[in-house]
Amino acid sequence: MPLSLTFLFIAFLIKIMLFGKMKYKYITEEIFKEKKIRKWTLIILINLGLVMLNFTIISLLVFLYFEIWFLTLASLLMGGIILCILLAAFDNMFPTLEKLRSYKTGGSLRNNPIIGMIVVLLLYLVLPLVVVQLIGSLIFMFPISLSTKFTILNIVEPITKFSTLFLLFLSIVPKWLRLPYGTNSLNQYFKDIKISNRQPILKNIFIGIGSFLILIIPLLVGSIFLGNYSFDLGRIFEGYGGYIFLFMLIPVILEEIAFRGVMTSMSNRKYKIFTTIFISGILFGIAHIINFLAFSIDPLNTILQVIYASFIGFALSYMFLKTKSLIPSMIFHYIFNIFNIIFTPVSFDKPLLLIIYSVIFIGIIPMILIILFVKIIKTKVNLKRDSI
Repeated sequence: MPLSLTFLFIAFLIKIMLFGKMKYKYITEEIFKEKKIRKWTLIILINLGLVMLNFTIISLLVFLYFEIWFLTLASLLMGGIILCILLAAFDNMFPTLEKLRSYKTGGSLRNNPIIGMIVVLLLYLVLPLVVVQLIGSLIFMFPISLSTKFTILNIVEPITKFSTLFLLFLSIVPKWLRLPYGTNSLNQYFKDIKISNRQPILKNIFIGIGSFLILIIPLLVGSIFLGNYSFDLGRIFEGYGGYIFLFMLIPVILEEIAFRGVMTSMSNRKYKIFTTIFISGILFGIAHIINFLAFSIDPLNTILQVIYASFIGFALSYMFLKTKSLIPSMIFHYIFNIFNIIFTPVSFDKPLLLIIYSVIFIGIIPMILIILFVKIIKTKVNLKRDSI
């Protein structure tokens, strides 16, 4: 009973926060009277949704306590779905007036893109860690065996991390921070970050796949001449098995939305293309420092990963700006994350060879080749359009 009352109290506070902070929009009822019924219908449904969320959380804790894993995961999944539905319903509850576009929330971040990009980067790196730590602390409070706690944590951790990042880039960034361009509509947000804008899909797929095929050349050359290389397709499935194709998709979508869709778009609005590419590429490289903390990668490999990721980030930012679409960079990033391991050496005889390979054959040469490839494709497309 105390636990139930606690969550009911939290639900009550949420309602006060959501409805209280948005009360200034009630005036739109007098302008859009046809939306009145829909709004109050959504209010009732949200109240029911909050009760369901409360019940789901309590069920999750009960099933977790009795170690009923299937129902625990089912409750966790159901709670996440209900939460997303609640956020979407609340987003559509109030009509938005045109003049509300001048509202200044997040204006300082938009007017100072570098600061805004750093804030987004910090949220991207820190917020999932904080949420995972909180969930982990909650799990370790239960009187179950230590091995069971770690098993639960290993299952819950990626779900929590990715759910937090989706919440960040589908709610916090567009709705609260109003980045990259100040709109708070999801439809406009997707257009701003170049996901839903109309672009020739076949051309974008060709650029994404073609860029990776070009990348294979320097990877193989450097692997054969500098490292102890052996082709083994099975290396792809080490660790994640067949789930690698699904597991790699989610972080690619989130990283591309973060670094190209939001950060590059913010920077490009104020700075020239060279500055935009440089800043977003550097931040993309810096973000890989998290691998040192999360996966205990040794410092040398972490530094090299930051360096070549920055060069790849330069190329992907150029690709994003020139194609005006997030799709090519997503496709390239996805294929690269899955297949690059079979084109890289197993080991190096000397650290210097590892440094040369990482900086030149994964970083500099691929960056140049990808930029040239995108430039040639875009030039041909423009010439063809002009001739028509």
